Amino acid sequence: MNLDDYARTVDEDGAPVTVSITGFSYVLELEALCIALSSGVLLLVHVEQREAEEVGCIDGGIMALEWSPDGEVLVLVSGHGDIILMDQAWDVIAEVPLPGCVDAAPQCSDVCISWRGDGKFFSTASRLGLDRPVLVHIWERGSCELHSTAAACPQALDRLPVLTWQPNGRHLYSAAVAAQSSAGLPQASVTDSPVQVLLYERNGLEHGGFSLPGTGVVQSMRWSCDSELLAVVSSSASSTAQGSVGSADITLQVWHRSNWHWYLKFQRAFSSAEHQGRVLVRWDDQHAGRLHTVTAAGCYEMTQLQWQQCVSPMGTSMVVDGTQLLITPLRHVVIPPPMCAVKALFPEPIVSVAVTGLGQDEGVAVLGSSGSVYLLKAVEDDLWEETLEDQVTAGHSSPSLLPLLARLDEPLAGGRYVRSVCWSGEASLLAVASPNPEPGLENGTGDVLVEVAFQWPAGLPAQAGTGSGGISVAMQQGRPVFAGAKVSCTATTPGGGCVIQLVTGQLLRWHQGGKLEPYPRPSCFPALCPRMWPVPAGVSPPGPTQLAWGVHPRLIACPSCTLDLCRPCPSLPTTRAPFAQDVPPAIGLTAGGHLYWGAALVATEVTSAQVRSGGAGGPALLYTTRKSLMYTVFFSQLAAGHVHKELLQRDQDAEGQVIRKGVPVGGHKGGLLTLMSVAMRPLAATAAARDVLVRAVEQGSSLVAVPQGGVQAVLQMPRGNLETVNPRPLVLTAVAAALQEQHFAAAWELATASRVDLNFLVDYLWPSFLSRVEEFVGQVSSPRDLCDLLHSLQPSNIVREGGLYGIVPLLMQAGPGRAPAAAAAAAAAAAAEGSADSNKVALVCAAVREAVQKLPGAGDRYLDVVVASYTKSSPPQLEEALQVIRATQDATSAAAAAAAAAAAAGSSQEPRPASQPAQGAPTPAERALKQLLLTVDVDEVYRTALGMYQLPLAYMVIVHAQKDPGEYMLELQGFAALQPPEFRRYRIDIHLRRYPSALNHLYQCGAQHFEAAVSLARQHNLMRQLLDLAAGDDAARLLVLDAYGEVLEAQAKHEDAGLAFIAAGKPEKALRAYRSAGQWRLAFIVAGRLGYSKAAIQQLAVQVAEELVALGQPIASATVLIHYLNDVDDGVLTLTKARAWREAVRVAYEHARDDLVDTIVAPAAAEAAAGMLQDARDSCERLVKYSSRLTEVRRQKSAMAAAVEAADEESGGMFGGRHMDDDAMSDADSAISGLSAYTDNTHTGATMSVSGHGTSKAASTIGGRKPTKKDAKKAAKRGKKIRQGSAGEESALIDHLVGLAPAGYLLEEAGQLCELLVLLGHFKDALVLQRQLTAWARLHQASNSTTTAVLTTSATPPVASAADLIQWKFDILRDAA
Repeated sequence: MNLDDYARTVDEDGAPVTVSITGFSYVLELEALCIALSSGVLLLVHVEQREAEEVGCIDGGIMALEWSPDGEVLVLVSGHGDIILMDQAWDVIAEVPLPGCVDAAPQCSDVCISWRGDGKFFSTASRLGLDRPVLVHIWERGSCELHSTAAACPQALDRLPVLTWQPNGRHLYSAAVAAQSSAGLPQASVTDSPVQVLLYERNGLEHGGFSLPGTGVVQSMRWSCDSELLAVVSSSASSTAQGSVGSADITLQVWHRSNWHWYLKFQRAFSSAEHQGRVLVRWDDQHAGRLHTVTAAGCYEMTQLQWQQCVSPMGTSMVVDGTQLLITPLRHVVIPPPMCAVKALFPEPIVSVAVTGLGQDEGVAVLGSSGSVYLLKAVEDDLWEETLEDQVTAGHSSPSLLPLLARLDEPLAGGRYVRSVCWSGEASLLAVASPNPEPGLENGTGDVLVEVAFQWPAGLPAQAGTGSGGISVAMQQGRPVFAGAKVSCTATTPGGGCVIQLVTGQLLRWHQGGKLEPYPRPSCFPALCPRMWPVPAGVSPPGPTQLAWGVHPRLIACPSCTLDLCRPCPSLPTTRAPFAQDVPPAIGLTAGGHLYWGAALVATEVTSAQVRSGGAGGPALLYTTRKSLMYTVFFSQLAAGHVHKELLQRDQDAEGQVIRKGVPVGGHKGGLLTLMSVAMRPLAATAAARDVLVRAVEQGSSLVAVPQGGVQAVLQMPRGNLETVNPRPLVLTAVAAALQEQHFAAAWELATASRVDLNFLVDYLWPSFLSRVEEFVGQVSSPRDLCDLLHSLQPSNIVREGGLYGIVPLLMQAGPGRAPAAAAAAAAAAAAEGSADSNKVALVCAAVREAVQKLPGAGDRYLDVVVASYTKSSPPQLEEALQVIRATQDATSAAAAAAAAAAAAGSSQEPRPASQPAQGAPTPAERALKQLLLTVDVDEVYRTALGMYQLPLAYMVIVHAQKDPGEYMLELQGFAALQPPEFRRYRIDIHLRRYPSALNHLYQCGAQHFEAAVSLARQHNLMRQLLDLAAGDDAARLLVLDAYGEVLEAQAKHEDAGLAFIAAGKPEKALRAYRSAGQWRLAFIVAGRLGYSKAAIQQLAVQVAEELVALGQPIASATVLIHYLNDVDDGVLTLTKARAWREAVRVAYEHARDDLVDTIVAPAAAEAAAGMLQDARDSCERLVKYSSRLTEVRRQKSAMAAAVEAADEESGGMFGGRHMDDDAMSDADSAISGLSAYTDNTHTGATMSVSGHGTSKAASTIGGRKPTKKDAKKAAKRGKKIRQGSAGEESALIDHLVGLAPAGYLLEEAGQLCELLVLLGHFKDALVLQRQLTAWARLHQASNSTTTAVLTTSATPPVASAADLIQWKFDILRDAA
């Protein structure tokens, strides 16, 4: 089927009608071109088969056609004014008429359609007649219902406005010509009107707009896929006149909006005659900066646009805005665009801008859209505002800077299209031009590089001009050099020349004079980096290692860019000799966020970066990441192998568990709490707090400039405004450099302005600060500043390794120009940091206090500093501080009294002394006291003043504090009324709870207060102090000793009490105390000194014997019965009850009472042996039982683990793998819990049944009822039981096995029993007892081999050691084995 068959048709009268194409779109899903004809025919052209298929025909013709962005829905407008929605199967979804087309068809056959990016809405622009306004309608996709109608749009009579919807759906844009009068005006008067681009919201309301420069007609508008760039194609009036093509140009403009201002970033003109009056543009669907251009003459170009920040090393930003260049020296003033410090006006739109800092003053080169080059130069450094002032002073009335026009004898780069310029020297430029598109015209490959040289004229800027009224600069071109491939970007190197990056990532070096050579492969980027910064001078080579846009930077174009970006450059030599230096020349940032220094990867997920070319600490690299963090890395760190350090844990929680889908893998226990703690933790802020090199920034912010030598970094927020921050590493290195040079005032100002921890001023190069205190105080002389320093002191050293600023000494040692003296001082500080840290605060306070006291006026002006040095000292010296305040106040009062006396004597005309405050002004002491009360608790200061017994000073504290003086007046008046002074001090000490001091003052009050002193000492345990006070008074000392003994007796220190009573001459009390202490020997000694009779002694012996038994001393009781009462029967019986078998037998035979052995000792020994034998047999049975059960439990657990592992292998690692999802993890836990009762239940949401009660108890949660002592006892009791089948059975078995060990005291008693049994003739019984105990011990030793698990804490008796097991045995009773 031939398309020419549809080119012509006839109407109803048979007249021939020319058919035009009204819709043309490629449908990716159908892999075909969809073409709509004005005759109503709808065609589908299959590209691969090159065949055309007629889908159908629409009655009345087709006025417009557009497919939805997803290719699912087709919307077209018929000649009768109906909107028809169809799907890919060509079924009609909906059909509605245009508003106003119900009764009559529209008279005009023009309709424009545009879809929103998400495909939910589409808009139409139509006009029902030449005398009617153009209306914009917004329709819903699903039902084709009218959503809103925009206001009437002014437009030329024969053309509709061009519609384009922003892909993000924010606004609908319409390019319209503003009508100057009624529609009856001639056509020329309408087309001469300016073109406006209007913005409409979805509800149809107008939302601002902007005007295009010049006049003409807009042919098309297209948005880039990221909704950032708007391409506008317009033509002048002469080129659109009917019946002629004309010679006017067709203009392609690229616009960008930021901070509610529209910037013209790029412009290119096409000859209307050469391209037959039509240029079509379309943005690439995947690459945001790639623009495809097709002309009616069949020419195709692909233009790659990329953002380039134009910021000088000094921090001067250049913003392109059509024919204006917005200049702002950010080092001096921060002004967000579209505002600026200075504007430079050019006769044509700007295409490329380059700024240089090679010379003493900044220079700017500008490339116009026609290929002309313009120059600007600052009068000094980056003082552009002063440059404009000099231009106005020279007689130029223009409010903008006027550039110099470069004059060339022949077209720049031989007439090729010049894309960008770059400074290669102080007075030379490198131009990058595209080669001629026609084959055979170039003798090389790749882009063409041409260097042009010139001489700056004298008298700038007085002779500035645009070439018409001013002067021009003559330039000389060098020979063209072919780069071998497409050039991506260029940058000026610090020493002159340029770094050129090809689209392959290869870096080339351009030397002045036209020499081009490649960098070695380790110095080149592994991928294309659209953003590139030259490395500053003086950087060491790196060690072995593995689109925020700034201030609206310019766009540079790369027409006819090839698609094979990764092909090697054919013109470069394969063997490349490295340079003498091994430093990679540039830092590069890829579109994917990878930051490279040469081939070394520095960081990932980077959104913007900037290089500070110089300053304290050396050159630095700053970059922001997608996590809204800004990193500051010095090149000295990069040279040491620094790589991007990830501070935020992405897949791990605080305990190191791997997290998948938000749930920790490895169990549900504690998972919810872990996730809650992670959710509540501010990750970015926490990361920034952990590392001084990291700073949290606002999301979406990007780095704009980091001026050299400064500490500030300028960031641009997503809203377009600028913010200046001081990165902590830059500030710290600047402060450290100032401290090394002893510029303490500058260091102080910078540290306080940037909120640096003031300990850094002291800790850096510590302890040399102590020897420089006087110089520091001389430069930082403000008392308030010195007080701030003292109050910020902390005992720790923050610059030592691991400290808050521990990295600063390393940065300063690695920085360029490091002074040897400073390095030696840093080494001395590192060696001494551990010796003086503990006393740092006290030493600094003392040194500052001594330094300010040497200054004139220290008593008044620096009183606050002196007081602060006392209060901040370690420990605080509040009394000394208050004493200084009191002394100063007394001196002020004395001076005031002297002045009053002099005035009364007639000398009132004498001038007031400088130390005397003005009338009503606070005195220096009052100011110091107020400062003290701001830093120390008021109550503590008041108690300290009261403890000094200075009642006026205490009243002064209350008056100047935020307290009601009436609350304290009665108290102070009560203290003042007490007499004598010692008694007043005693009452003050009692009020302050200083009881030792109160006891001293009360004892000094005399004998009338002695009883009160004893009572005070009793109450507060101060008897020892009172005894020392009464050492010189014998009578008082005896009374104190008596009272002391009673106190000791009340404290159950009976032996000490007895000695005190003896010293006090109270033997009866001493006897009582010794009896209570169980010291029966001392008791009988005291009784002897008291002269007790024999009967009294025996009566005392009966009582003492009973008391010793009650105190658990039966052997001592038996001794008393035998020696003092001669009661052998009760003595032997008492020893038998104490199981002292040997002693009982010895005493019986000693007193010739053999009958006691048979009647008392033997029956008790037999009963004890029988009980011990039964216990041994029972223990042996339990050992065998528990050991067997423990072996069975472990066997079952091993079998279960093997079964689970086998099931895991069969299921492909579902249960045990780390990549198990949440549902599988939950099912696996349930399945394992059901296999056996020996596994731990980890389901926190389950309930627990309580047997015997018929109730259920929910699992304990955080915040519930706290366990009581009763609950703890029940839990301990339950833990001692062995519950077969429970999860804790194994642990309980181990505890019981350990508890069945024979105790040492039991074996010792068994030895005595065996010995006694043999003595009494019961050899066989002794043999049976020892062998049974031996079997018990052996069984327990055998069970130790099975109890290999971790033993739980239990209150079991200690296990007998091997030595204990041997001592009690007798060889004659051992078995043969």
